[in-house]
Amino acid sequence: MAAAALVEAGDLRLPFLVFAVVVALFVPFVVRLPSDKGRKTERTVNSLGLLRIRRLQGALILIFGYFLLIGAYESVVALMFKDRGSGAFETGVALTLFAVPLLAVSTHAGKVADRSSGVTVATVGMGISAGLSALCGIVPGVWSLAAVMVASGVSDGYGFIGGQVAISRSVPEERQAAALGLMGAVQVAGAGAWAYPAAILYETGGASRVWFTTSAMSLFLLALGWWRIRGTQPMPR
Repeated sequence: MAAAALVEAGDLRLPFLVFAVVVALFVPFVVRLPSDKGRKTERTVNSLGLLRIRRLQGALILIFGYFLLIGAYESVVALMFKDRGSGAFETGVALTLFAVPLLAVSTHAGKVADRSSGVTVATVGMGISAGLSALCGIVPGVWSLAAVMVASGVSDGYGFIGGQVAISRSVPEERQAAALGLMGAVQVAGAGAWAYPAAILYETGGASRVWFTTSAMSLFLLALGWWRIRGTQPMPR
């Protein structure tokens, strides 16, 4: 909403300039944070060697399938709002409404994933999000689309946190940073790989084609990731 208000007050460049200054103001505080005291590896090991761990393979496939949805959201949702007559401020409000459930449920999602299984929390949350995304190709208007996004925000809160826990429990403590680095790479790869095709599908076939296709692909990859994880054991806490 702040970005949308800045666009209305100035132009499209203004929010980027303002947020760049805000981020720069945080740097002096961040550099003074204490270092992590967790156990660290004393060997030089290639991070890609972790891909031999079957449980990590499955968790990364879950992440990749989920981030196909993110790629489609990033490249298509703003265009859908624009094509339905929404301005920058209405779009900003809708995206803020999407973020509110994420903020509200993330703490609880972390507790649930800690007490049970990050894999289960991730698969269920991501699966619901993938199913809800198909509705984006059906519902008319601006605020009905925003309502679907709000509902998806709840499941996203669980799926995203569960995915982090699933990655973390797939590797020993001293390989946490390497595993989370792989997760970050897979997130960007998933979103980036599907952002352009999703935009093309929207341009050529409309909302229903892009969202039905995205939902089906995401659900398939989630099932594949779950299958790879099946029968494996998480690392001790």
